[in-house]
Amino acid sequence: MIIQTDQLEVPSATEHEKRLLSCLFLDSLNEGFRGCLRKSVALGVTEDTFFKPLHKLVWRSMSAMKDQPIPLDELAIMDWCKANKEPDIPEYKELNEIFNSCVTTTWFEHWLEVCMDTESKRQFRTLGMEVAQMASEGASASDMGLAMEKKPKSLLGASANAIKADLASEATSNLIALNNSTNDFIGIATGISAWDYLLGGIRPGTLNIIAARPSRGKTTIALQVALNVATINKRIRFWSLEMSPLQLLNKLALNLSGVMYQRAKDGLLSNQELRNYENAANAISNMPIDISKDSNVTVAHIAGQLHRDLALNSEESKPELVIVDYLQLITPADRRVPREQQIAQMTRDLKMITRDTGVPIILLAQLSRECEKDKREPRMSDLREGGSSEQDADTITFLHHDEALGEFGLRLLVAKNREDKTGKVEVTFNRPLSRIYTTK
Repeated sequence: MIIQTDQLEVPSATEHEKRLLSCLFLDSLNEGFRGCLRKSVALGVTEDTFFKPLHKLVWRSMSAMKDQPIPLDELAIMDWCKANKEPDIPEYKELNEIFNSCVTTTWFEHWLEVCMDTESKRQFRTLGMEVAQMASEGASASDMGLAMEKKPKSLLGASANAIKADLASEATSNLIALNNSTNDFIGIATGISAWDYLLGGIRPGTLNIIAARPSRGKTTIALQVALNVATINKRIRFWSLEMSPLQLLNKLALNLSGVMYQRAKDGLLSNQELRNYENAANAISNMPIDISKDSNVTVAHIAGQLHRDLALNSEESKPELVIVDYLQLITPADRRVPREQQIAQMTRDLKMITRDTGVPIILLAQLSRECEKDKREPRMSDLREGGSSEQDADTITFLHHDEALGEFGLRLLVAKNREDKTGKVEVTFNRPLSRIYTTK
């Protein structure tokens, strides 16, 4: 009796295949390093690793273009298929669906392992069918034993060594960079020196939360940091979900010009103040600050824009810091789940984005009313609807007004710092000028 192969289900993991290809696409946007693609090739991934014909074709084109310094996007895949006279050229929407199935490469290792494990299962299935066929044809037990010694390739041994080698290389590079740095810290200086001393600067690949009650200086400190960072010629992508780009530019210009917001709002500016404002506005138009216009924004929007910035801009125009104002205004991916789960998913995804791209994020967040009711300093439990933020964030800074500090006094409480110090520093919050700076 001959067993028919088509009577047994063929092991497949097409959703995992799609996510693996999405990771390879996202990685091709990050500085062109192709780390995920090269690791996949080194570990023995071939088109046979994929079950779905479309996925086989996408892999074949990606692996053929792995050394080309271009984003491996939908158009690149379609152009390659045309140039190589592939009989079935995929449509743009098919490829777009694949590439949009992930927003980060964090789970790359998992998708890769599942796909290769499923390929091994298919190979075992084929081997079993071959041995069964041999038995039905009267082969000797010795011959069948030799056939059974064929072993499908395994991810485990190769991947462990490759991953360890990557980690060792990355750790060495980081240590060399730290020791060769001419700064007192490895991160980006915010320009608020006392705060920088505690944070060690805004470090690459970190999620940094700044939290306060409404109208307590969150946006002001974010704008101050943006201006300070831009003046050292580092590009910033600013997402303001509360203010329009025009309002944001107005606040930046008022800060830089030293013109009081209240006087400007009331139309009381002198000719000199108007000239100062105009000069500041012109200066800001030439600063490396990119302001996103969208207001209905999901984490996927933020991730997509960052990946486009990294892929399409020249080296000197790539963003080095992202600022999001603020967490509770981000549109959740799924409105049906409880609010706490929505916030948890957003902070987790933002953390994964910083980890994947290396670009740090400053995320503003609101505190609950409890600290004001109790007239005390904020603590982790006051993060509004953000129970998981404590785990996801690399640094958490609270802004606290204490009457003992006077009208312009503001205390920055670094409550969490994964890489450096925690503690408190006092700064000056000049509310009329919308400026925050270290107290002399």
